[in-house]
Amino acid sequence: MAGRSAAGEPGSAARVGRVARAGRGLLRLLVRRGGEHPPQTDPLPGHRGADQGVGAHKDYGYLALLHQDSIAGLQVQDSAGGWIDADPVPGAFVVNIGEMLEIATGGYLTATRHRVRSPAAGVDRYSVPFFLAPRLDAVVEPLELPAELAAEARGISTDANNPLLAAFGENALLGWLRSHPEVARRWWSDVLEAQVAR
Repeated sequence: MAGRSAAGEPGSAARVGRVARAGRGLLRLLVRRGGEHPPQTDPLPGHRGADQGVGAHKDYGYLALLHQDSIAGLQVQDSAGGWIDADPVPGAFVVNIGEMLEIATGGYLTATRHRVRSPAAGVDRYSVPFFLAPRLDAVVEPLELPAELAAEARGISTDANNPLLAAFGENALLGWLRSHPEVARRWWSDVLEAQVAR
């Protein structure tokens, strides 16, 4: 995929460093969990509920491939804003189009908004994801599509609550903060405040 380094932009080295540290921390957490979605427990004080595993979001990279066990939980948002269960199909993978692919194709391919509901109390669920994404310092540039495909491109989604940024590291950090709001409020409140101030 096309991309250029954002390293020469003012302040970008510090931003990339913060994103890289956050990514390493998240990776350590995921390795410890081994792909397990924790079973539902009593909510923490001030928590709005324990049934939300991962909040509504779009994957930040190019593609996400997901192998699910037999326990459902993945939901995909339809064009009317409703949620459709993506029940596991034995031997199949779920393929989500990510935001960087939407940017690269000028909206010909659109990122998939989805969420993950936590399993019932006492039930373990395991998922194996694979995320294809550029380097954290990459800036994704539009691809030159064949004329017949370019004619069908809808343009990049515009959503004030989910702006798509061609700088992958910044886009990934913002997406992570949206998809894990309780964790973000507890551990990254300074980053959230800085984003609100923008």
